[in-house]
Order: sequence, then C-alpha cells, then structure tokens
Amino acid sequence: MELLEYLALLGAVALGYLAGTLKSYMAEKGKNLATKEDIGEITRKIEEVRHEFADRIEARRMMHDLSTAALEKRLAVHQEAFTRCITLFGAATARDESEGNKAIHGHMQWWRENCLYLSPAASKAFEDACTAAFTHSALRDGVQAKTVTVEELTKNWKRIGVALEAIANDVKLPGIGATAREAVAPKPDAGL
Repeated sequence: MELLEYLALLGAVALGYLAGTLKSYMAEKGKNLATKEDIGEITRKIEEVRHEFADRIEARRMMHDLSTAALEKRLAVHQEAFTRCITLFGAATARDESEGNKAIHGHMQWWRENCLYLSPAASKAFEDACTAAFTHSALRDGVQAKTVTVEELTKNWKRIGVALEAIANDVKLPGIGATAREAVAPKPDAGL
C-alpha cells in the first residue's frame, strides 16, 4: 500500500499543482479576454471620436468655402455700388432729366437685386444716395425759384458722397506692409 499511497499523494500533489496552474491560467485568460474587450471598446471610441472630428472639420471647411465665396461676392457688390455711386453724380446733374432718372432707376433696380450683399450701412447709404440723386434736379429748380436754399441743395448733394464713404469704409482692406510688398515685388537679376 505504500506504493499506492505514494502514487495517490503524488497524484494529489500533481492535481493540486495542475489545479493551481489551471487557476492562474484561467485568470490570465480572463485578463486577456477583458483586455481584448477593453481594447475593442477603446478602439470603437477612438473611431467614434475620429469620425466626429472628421465631420466637424468637413463642416468647418464647407463653412469656410461658403464664407470665402460670399466674401468675394460681397467685395464685388461693394465695388459695383461704389462705382454706381460715382455715376449718380452725373445722373443727378444730367441735362436730360429723363435720362438721368432712367439711370437712377437702373441703380435702384441693381440695389434691389444686390442689397443683401451690402452691409446694412452701405445698403442704406446707397439707397439714400439714389434718392438724393433723384430729387437733386427738383431741388436745383427750387433754388432757382427761390423755394429751396443752396444749403438744402448742398446737403442733398453730400448724401451721394456719404454713400461713397460708407461703402468704402465697409470693405476697407488692410494695407500691404513692407514685407508683403517685398514678397511680391520683382527681384532684380543678380547677374546683371
């Protein structure tokens, strides 16, 4: 029986060792499985954040593109308004009043089609300038008939100039500094 007891003891020790090893093996497997699940969850969250940032970047890029396009249009409309204001001086003093009024009406039609691109101040000033140009000949006739003062006529005339100033101020661009001028200025050939 000694041999049998010895084998039983050896078997119990081996079984105890195997149970301990199996227990630590299973614990390690559990950790690995938990780590894999954690890694999977972390990877999923990283991908969510990555997609969210990509969507935000794309939305900002689209807004920037839209803003740039709108800015170019706004600058062009302000330039056109400035040019049209200059021509209002001629329309207001046209020898043929019907031709002058026709030009002023054309400017008002243009304003109605483009006023949303003008700043509020420039839009109001342009509209006032058109009104001033339209009423100028009647005020001039009133001065001759002595029913309107020269000061009233002058004040009306200045409303056109005020529009020029308002439009120019709303699109005032920064000056080109020395560094920028040097960057775009042609370089003299060093070999000459």
